[in-house]
Amino acid sequence: MNDLIGTKEAARILGMAASSTLSRWVQIGKITPVGKLPGRTGSYVFTRDQIEAYRDNPELDDRLQRVS
Repeated sequence: MNDLIGTKEAARILGMAASSTLSRWVQIGKITPVGKLPGRTGSYVFTRDQIEAYRDNPELDDRLQRVS
């Protein structure tokens, strides 16, 4: 099943203390959401599979630790 999740849940899965870190990664092109909810402050939307794959990829883990 490929659930859609928002920025806050995606950040929690990735072990981030703040969802603003994930939003920053989207802005710099480190991760691409599947969409964004309406409005200026609308949450980014990701698939659970996408975020879990990102979390489980050892090559990305090392690179991501330098960004946070």
